Amino acid sequence: DWLEIHLKALAVNPDLPMAHANLSLVYLQQGDYPQAIASSKRAVELQPDYLQAYNNLAVAYIQAGQFANSIEVSQQMLDQDADFAPAHYNLAVALRKTGAPDAARQHRIATPRNWRRWQIRATRHRARASQRSPGT
Repeated sequence: DWLEIHLKALAVNPDLPMAHANLSLVYLQQGDYPQAIASSKRAVELQPDYLQAYNNLAVAYIQAGQFANSIEVSQQMLDQDADFAPAHYNLAVALRKTGAPDAARQHRIATPRNWRRWQIRATRHRARASQRSPGT
Protein backbone atom coordinates (compact mmCIF):
# COMPACT_ATOMS: atom_id res chain seq x y z
CA ASP A 1 0.00 0.00 0.00
CA TRP A 2 1.58 3.28 -1.15
CA LEU A 3 0.12 5.27 1.70
CA GLU A 4 1.73 2.99 4.24
CA ILE A 5 5.09 3.03 2.43
CA HIS A 6 5.31 6.81 2.41
CA LEU A 7 4.07 7.15 5.97
CA LYS A 8 6.76 4.69 7.11
CA ALA A 9 9.43 6.65 5.23
CA LEU A 10 8.28 9.84 6.92
CA ALA A 11 8.27 8.14 10.32
CA VAL A 12 11.96 7.43 9.81
CA ASN A 13 12.75 10.89 8.43
CA PRO A 14 9.94 13.49 8.46
CA ASP A 15 12.03 15.90 6.39
CA LEU A 16 11.99 14.04 3.05
CA PRO A 17 10.40 16.36 0.47
CA MET A 18 9.98 13.59 -2.10
CA ALA A 19 8.11 11.40 0.40
CA HIS A 20 5.74 14.28 1.22
CA ALA A 21 5.22 14.97 -2.50
CA ASN A 22 4.57 11.30 -3.22
CA LEU A 23 2.22 11.09 -0.26
CA SER A 24 0.28 14.03 -1.68
CA LEU A 25 -0.24 12.03 -4.89
CA VAL A 26 -1.64 9.12 -2.87
CA TYR A 27 -4.04 11.48 -1.11
CA LEU A 28 -5.04 13.01 -4.45
CA GLN A 29 -5.87 9.56 -5.81
CA GLN A 30 -7.94 8.86 -2.70
CA GLY A 31 -9.80 12.17 -3.04
CA ASP A 32 -8.46 13.42 0.29
CA TYR A 33 -7.71 16.94 -0.92
CA PRO A 34 -7.01 18.56 2.48
CA GLN A 35 -4.34 15.94 3.17
CA ALA A 36 -2.95 16.29 -0.37
CA ILE A 37 -2.69 20.04 0.15
CA ALA A 38 -0.98 19.63 3.54
CA SER A 39 1.53 17.08 2.20
CA SER A 40 2.33 19.21 -0.84
CA LYS A 41 2.79 22.31 1.30
CA ARG A 42 5.21 20.43 3.54
CA ALA A 43 7.24 19.25 0.54
CA VAL A 44 7.45 22.84 -0.74
CA GLU A 45 8.48 24.10 2.71
CA LEU A 46 11.28 21.54 2.83
CA GLN A 47 12.45 22.18 -0.73
CA PRO A 48 11.25 25.51 -2.14
CA ASP A 49 12.51 24.77 -5.66
CA TYR A 50 10.69 21.41 -5.92
CA LEU A 51 8.38 22.20 -8.82
CA GLN A 52 6.65 18.81 -8.82
CA ALA A 53 5.53 19.44 -5.24
CA TYR A 54 4.16 22.82 -6.32
CA ASN A 55 2.41 21.05 -9.18
CA ASN A 56 0.82 18.55 -6.78
CA LEU A 57 -0.33 21.48 -4.65
CA ALA A 58 -1.86 23.30 -7.63
CA VAL A 59 -3.70 20.14 -8.71
CA ALA A 60 -4.97 19.52 -5.17
CA TYR A 61 -6.28 23.07 -5.02
CA ILE A 62 -8.07 22.58 -8.36
CA GLN A 63 -9.63 19.33 -7.16
CA ALA A 64 -10.72 21.04 -3.93
CA GLY A 65 -12.31 23.89 -5.89
CA GLN A 66 -9.77 26.41 -4.57
CA PHE A 67 -9.02 27.93 -7.96
CA ALA A 68 -7.51 31.20 -6.71
CA ASN A 69 -4.98 29.24 -4.64
CA SER A 70 -4.14 27.07 -7.64
CA ILE A 71 -3.59 30.17 -9.78
CA GLU A 72 -1.26 31.64 -7.13
CA VAL A 73 0.78 28.43 -6.82
CA SER A 74 0.95 28.01 -10.61
CA GLN A 75 2.26 31.56 -10.93
CA GLN A 76 4.91 30.74 -8.33
CA MET A 77 5.97 27.77 -10.45
CA LEU A 78 6.26 29.98 -13.52
CA ASP A 79 8.32 32.47 -11.52
CA GLN A 80 10.81 29.64 -10.98
CA ASP A 81 10.60 28.20 -14.50
CA ALA A 82 8.64 29.97 -17.23
CA ASP A 83 8.73 26.81 -19.38
CA PHE A 84 7.19 24.52 -16.73
CA ALA A 85 4.38 23.04 -18.80
CA PRO A 86 2.29 21.65 -15.89
CA ALA A 87 2.07 25.18 -14.45
CA HIS A 88 0.66 26.47 -17.73
CA TYR A 89 -1.81 23.59 -17.83
CA ASN A 90 -2.94 24.15 -14.21
CA LEU A 91 -3.34 27.85 -14.89
CA ALA A 92 -5.44 27.09 -17.95
CA VAL A 93 -7.74 24.84 -15.93
CA ALA A 94 -8.05 27.18 -12.93
CA LEU A 95 -8.52 30.30 -15.05
CA ARG A 96 -11.22 28.59 -17.10
CA LYS A 97 -12.99 27.57 -13.89
CA THR A 98 -12.89 31.17 -12.64
CA GLY A 99 -14.43 32.52 -15.84
CA ALA A 100 -11.32 33.82 -17.58
CA PRO A 101 -11.38 31.86 -20.87
CA ASP A 102 -9.03 34.18 -22.80
CA ALA A 103 -6.31 34.00 -20.16
CA ALA A 104 -6.89 30.25 -19.88
CA ARG A 105 -6.48 29.85 -23.63
CA GLN A 106 -3.07 31.59 -23.56
CA HIS A 107 -1.77 29.11 -21.01
CA ARG A 108 -3.36 26.15 -22.75
CA ILE A 109 -1.53 27.13 -25.96
CA ALA A 110 1.75 27.43 -24.02
CA THR A 111 1.43 23.94 -22.52
CA PRO A 112 2.37 21.74 -25.52
CA ARG A 113 4.98 24.22 -26.71
CA ASN A 114 6.81 23.83 -23.42
CA TRP A 115 6.12 20.17 -22.73
CA ARG A 116 9.35 18.73 -24.22
CA ARG A 117 11.49 21.38 -22.50
CA TRP A 118 9.72 20.58 -19.26
CA GLN A 119 10.38 16.84 -19.61
CA ILE A 120 14.10 17.48 -20.03
CA ARG A 121 14.21 19.84 -17.06
CA ALA A 122 12.10 17.49 -14.94
CA THR A 123 14.58 14.70 -15.52
CA ARG A 124 17.42 16.94 -14.40
CA HIS A 125 15.43 18.18 -11.42
CA ARG A 126 14.59 14.64 -10.27
CA ALA A 127 18.29 13.78 -10.43
CA ARG A 128 19.15 16.80 -8.25
CA ALA A 129 16.29 16.08 -5.85
CA SER A 130 17.33 12.47 -5.40
CA GLN A 131 20.84 13.64 -4.52
CA ARG A 132 19.34 15.85 -1.79
CA SER A 133 17.01 13.16 -0.45
CA PRO A 134 18.86 9.84 -0.38
CA GLY A 135 16.70 6.79 0.13
CA THR A 136 13.59 8.08 -1.63
